[in-house]
Amino acid sequence: MYQDGNAECQELTHRAAYVEALRLLIETSNKQQVFHIVKKLLTLGGFTQNGRNRILHYSKEEWQNLSDACPIDDFLWEFYVSEVQELMGRMDRLRRLETKSNHSASYGRPFLTPALAHSINQLAVLKWASDSGLSGIKRGRLNYLLLVYEHRHPLHGFFDKSISPTEMISKSLSIQSAIRFLEAYQNELLLPPLLERRDTFDPDTQHLIDNWDVHWMEDGGDELLELVRDVPLFKEYDSLPNYSQVVDWFINTMPELDSNQAKRGWKYLNEKSIEWHEQDFEFAYYESIADDCPNWTCSINDHYEEWLSTVPDAIGISLIPIVDPLNLYEETTAMHHCVVSHMEECLAGKTRVFSIRDESREGRIATVEIKLIQNHWTVTEFKGRHNLEFIHRLEKHNDPLTILMQKAVDWYDKKVPQGFPALQFLDE
Repeated sequence: MYQDGNAECQELTHRAAYVEALRLLIETSNKQQVFHIVKKLLTLGGFTQNGRNRILHYSKEEWQNLSDACPIDDFLWEFYVSEVQELMGRMDRLRRLETKSNHSASYGRPFLTPALAHSINQLAVLKWASDSGLSGIKRGRLNYLLLVYEHRHPLHGFFDKSISPTEMISKSLSIQSAIRFLEAYQNELLLPPLLERRDTFDPDTQHLIDNWDVHWMEDGGDELLELVRDVPLFKEYDSLPNYSQVVDWFINTMPELDSNQAKRGWKYLNEKSIEWHEQDFEFAYYESIADDCPNWTCSINDHYEEWLSTVPDAIGISLIPIVDPLNLYEETTAMHHCVVSHMEECLAGKTRVFSIRDESREGRIATVEIKLIQNHWTVTEFKGRHNLEFIHRLEKHNDPLTILMQKAVDWYDKKVPQGFPALQFLDE
């Protein structure tokens, strides 16, 4: 089709030229026969000489992976090509390092897996968005981008510029943070595969094999022996990064990953994900029992107007008592911290929790806990979203938060110096 050279090639778009080059490489039994035209197509696609040479030395399976993950949108093309060439360069550098190390068990150049191929497309989308001047991406859209394995849908309208800047930033994640997240994932995929063992037999069969306690079988175990004679006790398999669970943590906690955190790599992100999921199970427990727990008494809640008269006017923030287990759970889910785990302490009468809101009483600023310690109420925890520390603010005497909490502590010291009667926890 392209025997006579450039004319027909020039009619193709950059993306179409690249797709056609991959198609020829995948379908041709002898790639030497199509080298000349493939190089022309890849040149039209925007690839450098090094990029063209690297692609030509990949396997058919890798070409297929690149083809499957190729973006549909032409406007992403410049960023996509840049990401492909960057990744291929890193893969070659890893191969050279392995060669220099003289390791007998060298694994050679990393294989361009489907996961790596799709990460190229995802990074291209995010870097295009960043280059377009966007700083944030809504959680739902990022979740779609990170979790859809075969991203084969056009992105027209994915970043809707008709949305106001304020709406775009609200409840969104930093695009730079998302880029660092995906780069850490790519680095993990480039490492040599971790081999883990999986038992071949279920525990009961394994016990029979270990003890050979088969006298009760009609044939004395001959059939079982024949079945297991040539079967290994375990198999080795590649342990891939725990991607979907880490994405779940990333989307829900919205961390602002800086360059230092990114350098700690996927292991650090996975550890944070495990901590969050373990905590999430604990939250689910408290949600399940909240309906059965009684409300607790709060002196400020019972005499709110009287207490409010002690607070200076125009302070700009409100103190909202939390006296309901369900509201305590809602505070945890809204603020992404673990205050719900203090439910038993609230029921015991020695702890009270408040939500600090803006003037509208709707915008949450922080959650504060006060405890009765040696006959004196004291602020013991003061956290913003994602456990952002606020307690140091109490050292600033003119800070509205300091004024508000000092009035709350003074009120409790005066009205409830001994604390509250303990309430029965569930059916205890």
